[in-house]
Amino acid sequence: MFDKSARKVGLRPSNKKDPRSFAVRYMRTKDKDKAVTGAAFSGVTFFQHIGYDLSATGQYPIVWDAEESIFEVNLPEEKFKGQQQSLTSVEGGKKHGKALAGD
Repeated sequence: MFDKSARKVGLRPSNKKDPRSFAVRYMRTKDKDKAVTGAAFSGVTFFQHIGYDLSATGQYPIVWDAEESIFEVNLPEEKFKGQQQSLTSVEGGKKHGKALAGD
């Protein structure tokens, strides 16, 4: 999810079969407790769509909104290249075998 005016990206759990979802990788400590120290995902297509500059990696704090059950990340204004790219509908695919746009 993306709030253009606030430059916020929202992340929430989804069904693994949701074509809009991204896999999350967790970083854990080497200790017995296996505490989670961070998480990452690759959403290149999403960030290209919102006009985010991907020329350098970055780290941003994430906030949990318990009322909405969503993680929120504020992105800096200077990382945006301008206009959002338009989405192109895609037919089928090996995984889904049917049109995803408009379903």
